[in-house]
Amino acid sequence: MKFFSVFGGIILLLVLGIDFNNGANATEGTEGKNSICKELCEVCDEYFPTRLICYENLLQHICLDEFSSKVEALNTSDLCVWDKIKWPYDSFTKCTEEKADCLKIPWPNQLVEDMFVDIHATHFKSCPVKEFDDPPPDVLLALVMTPICLIPAMVMLVVVKTKNRNQK
Repeated sequence: MKFFSVFGGIILLLVLGIDFNNGANATEGTEGKNSICKELCEVCDEYFPTRLICYENLLQHICLDEFSSKVEALNTSDLCVWDKIKWPYDSFTKCTEEKADCLKIPWPNQLVEDMFVDIHATHFKSCPVKEFDDPPPDVLLALVMTPICLIPAMVMLVVVKTKNRNQK
């Protein structure tokens, strides 16, 4: 019985013909997001104890599986190249947000944050981390002194403009 409560809703969602990639119902055409969300809520309410548990299953079996398959199709050297990984990463983000929106669950939430941490620990652990060095002292001095010198000049400008306006 527990097996059905965990996976039965997902199987039923797939049987209903919901296309999770574009948010449209595959059997009825592009009817709109509201009907998909309504179907999703009905299935979650019927087959899961809470919508959060349903949401977790959706993320695991739809969003994360799709992300993992896209990432596994990439070369290991491409995992650390943002231009190569941003599309699957963005798709995963949108998937988690759309499911949360449909189920009226706040986004971002702890579950999504944990999934992102797990994704980074699993897929991006071998990516080199570039640490930034402090700028050279002359550049740092210029960056610090510029606003310090501009503040008195701006104050003087405001005072002069205010005096000119009062004299008219």
